[in-house]
Amino acid sequence: MVTSAGSFEYRIKPGESLSMIMGRFYGVGASGPDYNRYLHQILSLNPHIQAPDVIPAGSILRLMATPAPVAAPPPAVRIPPYLLARLPTCYRASGFLPSG
Repeated sequence: MVTSAGSFEYRIKPGESLSMIMGRFYGVGASGPDYNRYLHQILSLNPHIQAPDVIPAGSILRLMATPAPVAAPPPAVRIPPYLLARLPTCYRASGFLPSG
């Protein structure tokens, strides 16, 4: 249910954690740079949450209806052929590096 303040209510399902919900709705993981910002936002909207690590299934969360921030993909790294030739064969054959 979307409210007039740009937030909506979400009922926690069995097995869900706050981190999982933040990842689904805001696109942030526990190690992401925006994690604490979103966590603070959720906790300020839900003063009934005493322990963010233990939220029972069936609890109602109020979440902001903002789109998840879109992170730009990292730029492709081009390894010069003369450096590729110096790598041991096991690295070149692993498939993780371009062949040339």
